Amino acid sequence: MKIDGKDLNKVGSGIVILLVIVFGIQYISNDDDPLKGMIQTMLEENYQGIVTQKFIDYPNHAMRVLILNTQKRVTIDRNFYELIAVNDSISKKRDDHLIFVYKKNDTLIFDENKKIQRIRAIREMQDR
Repeated sequence: MKIDGKDLNKVGSGIVILLVIVFGIQYISNDDDPLKGMIQTMLEENYQGIVTQKFIDYPNHAMRVLILNTQKRVTIDRNFYELIAVNDSISKKRDDHLIFVYKKNDTLIFDENKKIQRIRAIREMQDR
């Protein structure tokens, strides 16, 4: 049996269509709520260290990023980012919504609970 180029194109097209269908069904049937995942990720974060770098990661949705002396990469809310300087100490405990920043003569506390409430409000509006 000889297979020509047209037959190979048909087989290749069929495989692509099959893959699209399989991944589409998997995506639709997936119960994961991306907003719920955001909240879970925020609460699961756990870090402590000294800020060695800070920058805006433009290719990644302009996320505000801190690099700690532990090499941990931390994304932070844009409003709080402006208040943090290199050499500040920062900590957040798992399952807590408070972030502490220790400056030379001051301590800042950022409450992520407000951000969590905004995300939940968006979810509720989407569910309507």
